Amino acid sequence: METITTGHKIFAIIFVILFVVGMIWAYWSDFKKRKEDFKGTWVSFAIIIGVLIVFLMIRYVFKQLSA
Repeated sequence: METITTGHKIFAIIFVILFVVGMIWAYWSDFKKRKEDFKGTWVSFAIIIGVLIVFLMIRYVFKQLSA
């Protein structure tokens, strides 16, 4: 496998930033049009964030145990 260059990293960072901005823009434009369809979406968002936090905590614990 090739090594990851600085250009690859810059491209990835720019891509992620633009993708997240695009998703937020799309969400807000749809939210303004159809508010009743988006009731309770904060719960889904909170669950996703919670799962990510738990995953990172487990990963950190196992990394500390193996060191």
